[in-house]
Amino acid sequence: MNTSHDPQQRQIAARLNRAHRDWLILWGVHSRRLWAFPLFDVPPGTLVSAGTPDDLVAQMRQVQMIAQYGPPPYKQPPTGAG
Repeated sequence: MNTSHDPQQRQIAARLNRAHRDWLILWGVHSRRLWAFPLFDVPPGTLVSAGTPDDLVAQMRQVQMIAQYGPPPYKQPPTGAG
């Protein structure tokens, strides 16, 4: 069986590209993962990868939230614990 072209996975990537226009989404034939490259202002090298579409979209949303609002504030751990 020749699975090197993964037509179903490529269709998933194409569907995700249509739904998320601010990203370039590709299926990695060798990695067997979905890869998403943001097309908006983020630090160089920012990308996400996941094995399932749902996991990829969740990571994409995290990147978008950080790009829009900044990272969550650091919370100092409570002192005197222990």
